[in-house]
Amino acid sequence: CHAGCSHAAILAALGIEATSRKASGQQRIVATYAYTDAGGKVLFEKVRYEPKDFRIRHRDASGAEVWRLPAGIEPPLYRLPAVKAAMASGEPVYLVEGEKDADRLAAAGLCATTNFDGAAAGHQKPKWRASYTAALAGADVVLLPDNDEPGRAHMRHIAAALAGKALVHWLELPGLPLKGDTSNWLDAGHTADEFKELVADASQMRPGDRR
Repeated sequence: CHAGCSHAAILAALGIEATSRKASGQQRIVATYAYTDAGGKVLFEKVRYEPKDFRIRHRDASGAEVWRLPAGIEPPLYRLPAVKAAMASGEPVYLVEGEKDADRLAAAGLCATTNFDGAAAGHQKPKWRASYTAALAGADVVLLPDNDEPGRAHMRHIAAALAGKALVHWLELPGLPLKGDTSNWLDAGHTADEFKELVADASQMRPGDRR
């Protein structure tokens, strides 16, 4: 529908129960990630399902639920107010490849963020936006790639984008399985203190560095 009707309204017009897909057991919501502006106003939410899938929803001016990005909104960095607070106090910002990892680090008392689109596949163009680079100008950024080539390629692109604009460190967590991420590392029993020790030894990246 190009007229702006909500997902629920479209299903109702077709005589389909809005809850039929989830009620069948095929999918269930396991997490909701709120994307806000720098002042904390919620712009939209990314809804995570199992089996793994993502959908976007927001509230329009009337308060109706609409399942898509708001018109005219460029997605900000995840947890943007926390990012700005960390930058103001000189604390590092940990950049990971997904909202789940960012939330895990935030629960440990660290400032973490991710880009809305995730990592690009090999045939896709990089998904890092110029607005993200601008938001992190002057920050102390620690890049945490997933343990696969798309994850490392994603972080190499970010490092190049931030070169000369932010202080960038690169940290590959030891012992990660193939395609493993920060959450996997924490699930294996590692602690926030161990993480901070590794961060202290993380190497600084300079323009032209390859990882």
